[in-house]
Amino acid sequence: MRVVILLLSLFCASVFAALPFDGPRADEEFLPVDQAFVFDVQQQDGDATTLSWDIAPGYYLYRQRLKFIGLADAHAPELPMGLAHEDEYFGASQIYRDRLQLSLPAEARGRIEVQWQGCADAGLCYPPQSRTLDLGGGGAINVAQADDLALLDGLQQQALWLSMAVFFGLGL
Repeated sequence: MRVVILLLSLFCASVFAALPFDGPRADEEFLPVDQAFVFDVQQQDGDATTLSWDIAPGYYLYRQRLKFIGLADAHAPELPMGLAHEDEYFGASQIYRDRLQLSLPAEARGRIEVQWQGCADAGLCYPPQSRTLDLGGGGAINVAQADDLALLDGLQQQALWLSMAVFFGLGL
C-alpha cells in the first residue's frame, strides 16, 4: 500500500511540475544589479565630478529615487527630465533608460552618499542601491560600497567551502 501511495504521489508531482503557471518563467534571468546599472565616477578637468549610470536594455532608473545625501543644495546636480512611466508601486513616475550622466560642481566637497533604485521591464525591482563618495580636497575620488554590498562582494570572491565554514562557525 505504501508503494502505491509513493508511486501515485511521484506521478502527481511530475504532472504538476510540467503544467504551465503564471509566475516568473524559469528561462527568465535578471542581471545582477551592478550589471543592470553600471555606476561610474570620473574627475573632470577643473575638478568637476561626473556621475554616470550605464543602464542595460530592458532596465530603468527612477528619477525620484536619486538622492545625494550630504551634498549641499547649491551643489546638487540638475536632474534631466525623464521618460513618463506609470508604475504600480510609485504611480506616475519619470524614468531614465540607456544612460544617465550628471555633473557635480568643483565646489562640491566632502563625503556624500549617492542613492538610486531601478527595475527591469520584466517586473523585478531591485532594492535601493548606494555608494559613498569622498569628494574631499584631493584629486582622487574614493568610491565605497555600502556595508552589505561590500560583504556580498567579499563572499563572492571566496571559495564556497570557505564561506560555508565561516557561516557554520558563526552559527555555533
